[in-house]
Amino acid sequence: MININREKCIGCGLCSVDCLTNAIAMEGDTPVVDNDKCIDCAHCLAVCPMSAVSMPKYNKNEIIEYDKKKFTIDPDKLMNAIKFRRSIRKFKKQKIEKEKIDAIIEAGRYTPTGSNKQGNRYIILDEKLEELKLVAMQGLHDLAIENSETMKPVMLYRDKFESMQRVYTETGKDMLFYNAPTIIIVVNDRDAIINGALAASNMELMLNALGLGACYIGFFVRAVSIVPKLRDVLGLKKNEEIAAVLAVGYPDIEYKRTTNRKSANVTIM
Repeated sequence: MININREKCIGCGLCSVDCLTNAIAMEGDTPVVDNDKCIDCAHCLAVCPMSAVSMPKYNKNEIIEYDKKKFTIDPDKLMNAIKFRRSIRKFKKQKIEKEKIDAIIEAGRYTPTGSNKQGNRYIILDEKLEELKLVAMQGLHDLAIENSETMKPVMLYRDKFESMQRVYTETGKDMLFYNAPTIIIVVNDRDAIINGALAASNMELMLNALGLGACYIGFFVRAVSIVPKLRDVLGLKKNEEIAAVLAVGYPDIEYKRTTNRKSANVTIM
C-alpha cells in the first residue's frame, strides 16, 4: 500500500516513472495511486527525492538513507570474497551468536523475489537437529540398499549413504551435516523455488562476511523427498519445497588462497 504526503510531494513524477505495475499515474503534477495494482516493491519510496512516499504496512524504521561511503562495495574485494569462499565441512563446536543468525536471515529477507512475493521462509534446526539428522541418515541408508531407480542419479554416493548412519553412531563422524552447530533451511512454494535459492546465495555471502562458513547440503534435500516424516516434522506444506539447506558454523580449517575454475562457457548472440 502506497501513501503519498501531498505537502512534501513536488510532482516530479519519478515515482510514476519507476513503478513496474503502473500503480502510480501522474495527473498533471499530482501522483494518483491505485493500490490494487501495488506489489509493495517500494521503488516509489526509494526514488522519491522528498521522502514523500511511505508504505504504512511495513516498519518505517528499517529505511536507511543512501550514503555512498556506507553502501558502495569495492568490486575487487567483492570478487576476491566470492573466489575465496569454500564449502566448509569441518566446523568448530562453537555456537553461533543470535545476532549473527539474525543478520544471515536479514540477508535472505532483503533478497529480491519474483513479483515481490517475499514468500521465502526459514527453518533453523536447533532442538530437532539431532532427531532429523538421524531420520535423514536412515532414509538415505534405505535408499542405498534398495538400489532403486531413485538411487541411480546419485549412484556415486551409494556407499556413503549406506554407511553414514553406522559411522556416525560408532565414531560421531557426521557425513551429512559435518557436525555443524546450526542448519538453516530456506523454503518456498514449488513454483517460486528460485527465490529461495537466490536468498541462500546472499545469506552465504553474509555469513562469510561474519567470519562463518557453510556447506550446501543437497543430501538432506534428497532425504526429505523420500522420507515423509521429515516433511511432517519440518512442517512443509503440500505446495512447498526446500530451496537450499545450509550447514553453518565457525570453520575449523584455514584456507591460504583461492582456487581455479574452468573457463566460463559464454555464448554471445
